[in-house]
Amino acid sequence: MGLTDLLKNIGRSIALTGLLYNCGGEEKEGCQTDYDCREPRVCVRGYCEGEGGSNNSNSDDNNTPNNNSSNNNNSDNLPPLTGKIVFASDIDTQQGDNFGLTELYSINADGSDRRRLTNHSAMDVYPNWSPDEEKIVFSSDRDGPRKIYVMDADGSNQTRLSSSTGFPISDDEPSWSPDGRRIAFISDRENDVRYNVYVMDSDGSNPQNLTNNKQGNDFKPSWSPDGNEIVFHSSRAGYNDIYKMNSDGRNLQRLTFDGTEQNHAQEPSWFPGQKIVFISTREGTQTIYTMDSDGSNQRRIGLVDYSARLDPCWSPDQNYVAFGFGTGQIRIIPADGKGEEQVLAGGGRRNAVPSWGP
Repeated sequence: MGLTDLLKNIGRSIALTGLLYNCGGEEKEGCQTDYDCREPRVCVRGYCEGEGGSNNSNSDDNNTPNNNSSNNNNSDNLPPLTGKIVFASDIDTQQGDNFGLTELYSINADGSDRRRLTNHSAMDVYPNWSPDEEKIVFSSDRDGPRKIYVMDADGSNQTRLSSSTGFPISDDEPSWSPDGRRIAFISDRENDVRYNVYVMDSDGSNPQNLTNNKQGNDFKPSWSPDGNEIVFHSSRAGYNDIYKMNSDGRNLQRLTFDGTEQNHAQEPSWFPGQKIVFISTREGTQTIYTMDSDGSNQRRIGLVDYSARLDPCWSPDQNYVAFGFGTGQIRIIPADGKGEEQVLAGGGRRNAVPSWGP
């Protein structure tokens, strides 16, 4: 379930504060973020731990990372965290315990230099870096139903790209092609009940329906590194599974067969990785998996606990994966799944849908 589904079904969110879990005979207080723990304890891998300081505001206000881990990337001899991540957050818009409207922010992958990029009384979501790092494409409902917009990397020159009209027609979940010439996205512009995958030129012209799906919905398109294929998830077989096709819509192939009433495979991300990273509920809670581009060698790299891990994306060097932890944090994990999760961004009620640029 992506951010779109979360926003539509917010009433299903689980109150985490005060939940207790039995761990090795010892009851521990469950948590999603540091807000769920009594100070000075902090949230570590789903449980309130330790005597250290809290990140209730200080870590974010000082623009420093909150690595709730005894092993950071340096001590584990992992490659350094480089590049910049853009994500959606309501840290400046939430009111009390209520969810606020999400704005877009950028932050260095080491947790420094967080910057607010948008400032509208609307939901700005699903940011995606251009290959040249100069622009960010995203979706917003600032003019009514969701449409696709683009802005410079510093948040300036915000311009609407998609031109579909009518209510409640939406364009959403944009993804830039590796050559920067096209943008894939989803839309219900030809059928206000079902979403299909479209592509348009990077200036918003020449939109084309690639999937023409009459059964279920298609979501979360992501390009292959060479730009010749697009991966996405679809409910066309009844429940969500992952498919890929040529970038002209031909040669549709199904990559996962998780789809049941309880199990779903969804939210794939491909470029710039050689493998596809995605989430599945095949082991219970939504968590992160990788697979080869033909669907083989599927393996879990994310933890399985009480909280969902959503919208994964590759780091440019393919050494890490960033993802949304529940709706409350952006976290990073080594791509082989062998290291600790590191908290990149918290605060607010929503921190979600990261995109990692060079």
